[in-house]
Amino acid sequence: MTERPQLSAVAGLKRATALPGPPPRKPRPSRAPDEAVTPSPVAAVTDSAPAPPAKGARQRSAPRRLNDAPANSLVPVTLSLPVPVVQRLKRYAKDRDLAYANIIMDAIVAHRDELGTLVSHLRPDVASDGIFVRTTPRKSAERTTLSFRTRRANVVALDELWESDEIAAENRSQLCHAALDAYLPKLRDSQAVPDF
Repeated sequence: MTERPQLSAVAGLKRATALPGPPPRKPRPSRAPDEAVTPSPVAAVTDSAPAPPAKGARQRSAPRRLNDAPANSLVPVTLSLPVPVVQRLKRYAKDRDLAYANIIMDAIVAHRDELGTLVSHLRPDVASDGIFVRTTPRKSAERTTLSFRTRRANVVALDELWESDEIAAENRSQLCHAALDAYLPKLRDSQAVPDF
């Protein structure tokens, strides 16, 4: 076994006979039992961070875009209109490559000031003989349905219009019938659109 070489003392240094103890701890201020504890900024950030989703749990979808909001969502609309009016509408839409909803809105805007009068021509005749009130429906062509989609806000505006005291239509279809009949050009027999 080899002997370890003896280390020579370094000049100016003395071997410590005892090591000093740790410095004294600073006393913590005592707080009342009902005093709230303010979390540290690090704890606050950690606590506010969202927890990761549990396995198999559904994640929240991204917020809806503005054009997906309820007022701007597309909704189906169905009108009951006379066949000749629908034929004229289809021909007009095809010739100008326009959507039915846009043509109906254009017709209502173009005749906005006279809609009350136009609708009154479609209402049943009401007459009184002094005792009884008699209602005679106006003669009308065979009817068909027309379906399209438009923004919910447009449907709300349309319903407010036909229900107004100024126009007083019986329903949405009657208002659209009156506006379209005044707005659309008349068709010759050769231009009729037979497909229904």
